[in-house]
Amino acid sequence: MKRQRRDDIVARADDAYKNSSYAEYSVAKAIEGKYKQQRFLMILLYIGVAIGVVGLLVGISRLFPGLGMIALFSVALGPLAVWMMVFFTWHKVSIEYKYVIDHSEIVFSTVYGGKSEKEMLRCKVKDFELIAPLNDEYKGQLEAFNADITVEAYPSLSSYDIYFALKTDENNKKTAVIFQVTNYTLKAFKYYNKDALVMTETMR
Repeated sequence: MKRQRRDDIVARADDAYKNSSYAEYSVAKAIEGKYKQQRFLMILLYIGVAIGVVGLLVGISRLFPGLGMIALFSVALGPLAVWMMVFFTWHKVSIEYKYVIDHSEIVFSTVYGGKSEKEMLRCKVKDFELIAPLNDEYKGQLEAFNADITVEAYPSLSSYDIYFALKTDENNKKTAVIFQVTNYTLKAFKYYNKDALVMTETMR
């Protein structure tokens, strides 16, 4: 699969602390596949609602001429209805992924519309059995792991610097995380769990 260009991905690495024990990173989900279809259908829904509201009001004005001025004045309800729908629904198809490594703990979250944030996984970095690049050399280990839960925190599988991490909890529940890394995040992983880390050069 052709590697996605860096400019195609909206990403941010927050290195405010600039030390090996802290890293924060967020990246927008690439607009492709099912996600792209969902966004397109959402836009069609907004357009359909706007046309429906305006059409209804115009129809009322024709059936009831005496209410014509009121109906035409109410055409503003079309854009208002669309704005309300966008406000309450667009965040569902405006997704970013974020993770923070701090004080040996890592938290993966999904951010909707740049506002609401839902935690996907919280654990100690040392809990990971393997942290490795998702390439031909190591992806077989991800498949063989047969995870019960897979946490996705990457823009696209065709993006650069995609890694995976594996952990098994005390109840033998297996979790795999697929995410994008930077030099800062790899340094933090090395600081807390160097024995599990496969270190590579990254583009960030």
